[in-house]
Amino acid sequence: MGANGQIPPQQYVFTTAKSTADEINVVMEFVCRGRKLGIKCCLVALDIAGDFNNAWHPGILARL
Repeated sequence: MGANGQIPPQQYVFTTAKSTADEINVVMEFVCRGRKLGIKCCLVALDIAGDFNNAWHPGILARL
């Protein structure tokens, strides 16, 4: 959540009416816009699938 307690518009996971395809389109638009402007960009992807299942839930809840 953002500083104001709302979900930021950049979040696509667990968000109604947003899909992986929408997120890919946003990234592609960003890259294309940067290339047109001659700006170099880099994408770092982190796959954390399954990590929530292995997380220590009492610790997460304590920090929330």
